[in-house]
Amino acid sequence: MLWAVFAIFAALVYAVVNIIDKIAISKEMKDPILASVIFGLIAALVFGLIAFFVNVMISYLVLGIAFAAGVLSWFGVYLYYKILVKEEVSKFVPLLSLSPIVVMVLAFVLLGEVFGALKYLGIFLLVVGAIVMSLKEFRFKFGLKEGMLIISLVVLLFALGDIAVKFSTIRASVWPVMFWVGIGEGVMALLAFIFHHPHIRGRIRENGVRHLVLANVLTVVGAVFSFLAISLGPVTLVRALAETQILFVFFGALALGKFYPEILKEKINGRIVLQKIVAILLIIAGTVLVI
Repeated sequence: MLWAVFAIFAALVYAVVNIIDKIAISKEMKDPILASVIFGLIAALVFGLIAFFVNVMISYLVLGIAFAAGVLSWFGVYLYYKILVKEEVSKFVPLLSLSPIVVMVLAFVLLGEVFGALKYLGIFLLVVGAIVMSLKEFRFKFGLKEGMLIISLVVLLFALGDIAVKFSTIRASVWPVMFWVGIGEGVMALLAFIFHHPHIRGRIRENGVRHLVLANVLTVVGAVFSFLAISLGPVTLVRALAETQILFVFFGALALGKFYPEILKEKINGRIVLQKIVAILLIIAGTVLVI
């Protein structure tokens, strides 16, 4: 079950990124193009190093699909940052938590992934647990219709990217696939910079950029674990285990609130504690069934 270990490590890393988003990026980042350019360039730089260690030449079909996965990923990140500028992303987490369902449907149709009843129950419990964990006092707060549309598109783009990565790693080693995904992300970043760079000058804040670089380096590290997991296991189950991220975010935010309340303070009362306990039990049960 090495794929499950990689999937949970990816969720842990992404949780750290999510906490950085909460305490820094959402307050400092004013330009989603700048943010996504930084992401794409870091991804291209890190994944580009693979070419020094392995042969990255693969069939043109797989190369093209891996490149397309990078393009989809870049657009997903751009739209994520776009909504982060306008709205508090926590309002849309319940919608983001539906990602495993989208991946499950696409993987069934395009890859023929089918599981037993217990696995599907585990996916359901993970999704429900993530939604319950993310709700603010049992009330849905999705915000603007535009935000819901953008987040829905983010979910679809990342799901298609996961499917493309799985399709590619079935036919080639995961390392050259990572390389071409990074190239796709880097090309989109360069294009965005070429057309957008006159607007970037004057918008760069030193702290904001520093936090963006840190968050995106960690995002790429998480992506490495995610790619390894997808290459070794069913993409549907890998995406389902990604829902454990919200559990790590909760405990991380709780720890920060206890030791550094000036940085992040989580509201806690009896009703919220009950909600979180139910969510934790659902996520743990779902994880056990999926693995």
